[in-house]
Amino acid sequence: MPSSKSFARGALVVACAALLAGCASNERLIQVLANVRDTAPGGAWPREMSILKTEILPHIGSGDTFVVAPIGDHAYTDAPAADMTFEAPSALGANPLQLTLRNRALLHGLFTTIARRLERDHSRGRTEIIAATMAAADRFNDDPEAAKILIIDSTGYEQSSLVNMADVHQQLDPRSISLLIASIRRANELPQLSGARVCIVGISSGEGGWAVERRVLAIRAFWEAFFHAAGAQLVSYGTAPEGCLQ
Repeated sequence: MPSSKSFARGALVVACAALLAGCASNERLIQVLANVRDTAPGGAWPREMSILKTEILPHIGSGDTFVVAPIGDHAYTDAPAADMTFEAPSALGANPLQLTLRNRALLHGLFTTIARRLERDHSRGRTEIIAATMAAADRFNDDPEAAKILIIDSTGYEQSSLVNMADVHQQLDPRSISLLIASIRRANELPQLSGARVCIVGISSGEGGWAVERRVLAIRAFWEAFFHAAGAQLVSYGTAPEGCLQ
């Protein structure tokens, strides 16, 4: 005689099979951290908005929870610019085509809302990416069953009391990076991102003293070490979120 627990588990399996999109196993929590500060010179802001519209939004779909949060000098406490869960297909809901068209319309309107909010926040000031990842980790913890995807739409220049990459005198050799990661950990500023896939897009070397290949590569080495220490996988670093959304 099956127990009530076994019966409930079997009923759940049947219910899941009835859903076109499955249960929580297909859910994705996609967070985009968007830079709103002029860190590296060279007009990065318009490119970052273009990346959001052309490289990220087309890959958001049914069942996804999509969050966009600003990266500024209050990155940990700033409220997200968007936080929306898109309807997943089900046996009793709209057909997949109708659902896709409805979600596309929602995304179109959402981009306008996000653009207005981020434009309002756009100004000169510090870009605190580490603090933004701390806030993102908290949001991931609110939905532990979803696949974790973190996209950092930024030039990659951290500016905080922990690390200031806009200062050309900030040392980013392997030993210095190791010491910085240890310092970040001691300050309890290292996010818990176990299992997350991370893509950094919008990378720019800027101009003048910033446009040095060695420094750009050193900044990449820092983020590789940072996300490795945080338990995440940095799957893409460049101009498109390859490996995160496809």
